[in-house]
Amino acid sequence: MFKSLEKKILIILIVILLLGGFLRFKNLGYQSLWIDEGYTINASLAIQDHGYPLLDSGNVYKNQPLTSYIVAGSMKLFGFDPLSPWSTRVPAAFFGLLSILLTFIFTKRLFNNDWIALTATASIAFLPWEIAWSRQARGYTILQFFLLLSFDQFLIFIKTNKIYRFFISSITFAFAFFAHALALVFLPGFLFTLSVWLLTNMKKINWKYVLLIPIIFALGYFIAWPYLRDLVIYNFLDYYNKFFFDEFMILSVLSITGFTVALFREKKLISGTLLSSSILFSYIIITAYGPLLHYRYLVPLLPFLVITSAYGAFTPFFALNKITKEKISFVLWPLAFFLIGGFFFYSGILKYTSDSILKKGSPQPDFNKAYSYILENKETGDLIISPYAHLTKIYTGDPGMLQPISLTGKPTEASLASGSNNDFYTNAPVIKTSYDLFKIARENHGYIVIDELAGSRLGDVFGLISNHPVIREVYHSESESGENIWVYKF
Repeated sequence: MFKSLEKKILIILIVILLLGGFLRFKNLGYQSLWIDEGYTINASLAIQDHGYPLLDSGNVYKNQPLTSYIVAGSMKLFGFDPLSPWSTRVPAAFFGLLSILLTFIFTKRLFNNDWIALTATASIAFLPWEIAWSRQARGYTILQFFLLLSFDQFLIFIKTNKIYRFFISSITFAFAFFAHALALVFLPGFLFTLSVWLLTNMKKINWKYVLLIPIIFALGYFIAWPYLRDLVIYNFLDYYNKFFFDEFMILSVLSITGFTVALFREKKLISGTLLSSSILFSYIIITAYGPLLHYRYLVPLLPFLVITSAYGAFTPFFALNKITKEKISFVLWPLAFFLIGGFFFYSGILKYTSDSILKKGSPQPDFNKAYSYILENKETGDLIISPYAHLTKIYTGDPGMLQPISLTGKPTEASLASGSNNDFYTNAPVIKTSYDLFKIARENHGYIVIDELAGSRLGDVFGLISNHPVIREVYHSESESGENIWVYKF
């Protein structure tokens, strides 16, 4: 594919990759760890100790295994400093960079047009949400990369009828699933596209090989069944719709235009079906059946949204005639301006962009500063109490004690945590009641760490902590995203 590219197209692509990589790798250790990153790192530290994610509690961490192993490898290779955790974020940045390149390859294969592919590639390289989530020790960009690779191989399969491409697509989809179970929401899009392809190409299909396909999907269903059997409709559609059109209004309109045009252009039927069904089915599943309102669940959809929006942006040319080099040559300079302007704009405000984006559904207090204060002032025998024992362990080497809260806001979650004697992730002792908490504070010495989320979940208990005669506030910090964290001494 790259050998056939014009020199100027290749140069622009290389520039996009260099700038996109810079924005993803720049100051990776700058941002403080946050709650969910702690779970990934805790599992990765367990892998380093035991060879698999065996937690201190004796439980095995089963979420995002591929992500945990990749992060563990990065930590082993580059070392780990919780106060500058760049090594844990290298995999996300690396796979985010690869996703930029794969966006070009996949778009080029879909529409056979360099300029549409470059437009999609530049968009994904500079999209703030893509940059922000390429800088976290989480599995979203790893999931995204393997999804794109799976889609690309699937597209080659339906164009060539070569069954080994289908197997490659299935294997890479499995990698996406093990990076993050969210990959399952894209499975209906695959099935629907495959059905359309079968119905529209019955005379060309090599049925001897295609009969193997149900075996693969039966295996996929077997893997997905534990997630499907307890499905409940939560319906956050209104919230997601408002968020989606507030954040991605232009992209959304162009995307709808793009896959609508593709569906009605005969030669682009399968491409349009693959993109539209993958976006629509996954969006419906996330918004209707997702048990939590997490906007970050939409991140894997962004490349497909960007690709269809790039196609939609060129729709006026389709109305005139087939796109030719002459008709789109004027795009070159605006695209170059977009690249340079986007680079300086986002590199200049990167930390603020990331904080504001991550804050939407992902609390971002400055744990670095809070635990740095404790590490600087901690005395022998000091006990640390926190709702996030896994973070306490990462920063101090000891989990301390867990003050249970509901991370999701569901009362049942806090009740379950309080009903256990030890924390699932670290084996830290669990404080059962507020009476127990204040008894510990009277009879021991140490620190209590509470961020804004924990304070809101603790309710009246937070007020009692703030005003208790043997507990005093010794540190308070407000992060750049405006979220507070407190350290109390008892």
